Amino acid sequence: WQERFAGWERGIVDEIVEGLGGVPHGQEFQTAYKASFRVEGEVLQQHVRDAIAGSGQPSRVIVSGRHDLDVLPIEGGKGQAILFVAELLGLDVARQVLVAGDSANDLEMFEICCRGILVGNARAELREAVRKETAYQALGHHASGIMEGLRYWGVIPGKERPHEGFYKTDE
Repeated sequence: WQERFAGWERGIVDEIVEGLGGVPHGQEFQTAYKASFRVEGEVLQQHVRDAIAGSGQPSRVIVSGRHDLDVLPIEGGKGQAILFVAELLGLDVARQVLVAGDSANDLEMFEICCRGILVGNARAELREAVRKETAYQALGHHASGIMEGLRYWGVIPGKERPHEGFYKTDE
């Protein structure tokens, strides 16, 4: 997995974003292949995108919420990780993989997979962007919403009936 990121230099990303006023999130949100910052305002976020694009660092910039900005290698991200692991395990992403998420940094997974769970605390940015016909909108927040969605999709047994606000259409 890490071989995909050869040549991506995290230090360059840090210099660019911090030089434009981005404030690094805590160490617990940082990895060798993900730089996470607080960047205020759409104008500054666009400046960061432009500077990263011009840096020669093939990167993916993901804005989540109003001010959370992550920079990853272009071959990184949750969707790419799903494809990588599914291939390793011989899984059909369209039939055997289900995703769950709550913010824009999860969108790529929903774009790749055919079944998803939007937890009850999902941000509007994700709810508005996913394909409604393939995503179940849970009422429960966090793990409770995931469990609700797993019952909905028939992955785990349960007697709960889907609530009226679900997205998935009957086919």
